[in-house]
Amino acid sequence: LLTDLDVKSTAGFGCAKGSNEEAYLFQKLIRTGFKNNNVDHCTRMCHASSVAALRSTNIPSLTAAICAAGTTGGTTYAFGLYANALKHTLHLSQSELDTISSAFFCAGLLSWAPGLVVDRRGPRFGAAVGGLIGALSLLCYWAVATAAVSVARSLVVTVLSVLGIATYVSSALVTSSVFKIIVSCTGPGTKGTAVGAAKGYVGLGSGAYACIFASIRTPGGGVASDLNFLPMAAFFATAAASIPALCLLPSL
Repeated sequence: LLTDLDVKSTAGFGCAKGSNEEAYLFQKLIRTGFKNNNVDHCTRMCHASSVAALRSTNIPSLTAAICAAGTTGGTTYAFGLYANALKHTLHLSQSELDTISSAFFCAGLLSWAPGLVVDRRGPRFGAAVGGLIGALSLLCYWAVATAAVSVARSLVVTVLSVLGIATYVSSALVTSSVFKIIVSCTGPGTKGTAVGAAKGYVGLGSGAYACIFASIRTPGGGVASDLNFLPMAAFFATAAASIPALCLLPSL
């Protein structure tokens, strides 16, 4: 056999039912007898087709999209959860609080920009970067709101408004990625239904965040403890948007 064939053209595949001793002897036979290192486990050969199938399926992409979708509505629509704490901690007037709240939704005029980024860089980049920017913005928001970072009183409203806009834009970046994934994974005649269902799921994020925060909120922590909603939201932006995007979505 070795005379008729090139040494490198032979290989050995071990049995899954063999013992450790048998596996050792088998690989020794291939390496010394056939004089090459082409030895492997039969599992790799048997499951090669299933690995290829898993790589071509839409399940990982849709899983990442579902995880990310749950993070986008919570920060935008849950302002009421910590608005009262924000007002009392920073001694804001109602008009100042309304200005900060309005900044979130005025940022909707910039939603085309995140969509453009996703079209050019792909949903993996959009969801991962959007989650990280959102987490960073929320943590900065929390630091200012709790006075952990000192900001001049005259600049508090401006700083929180800018951070609110950054949070909204990051959320739009993730949302654009989610919709792009869904559109690319669904067939003709089902795209509208899928996008509509995804939009409804995005809206559930606010309610889900409220329920989770209520269950972990420190009892008797006072109004100020409501501001801890912000770092919680930052955690989910990373854990449910950025990490699944990096692990499950293919790169361009």
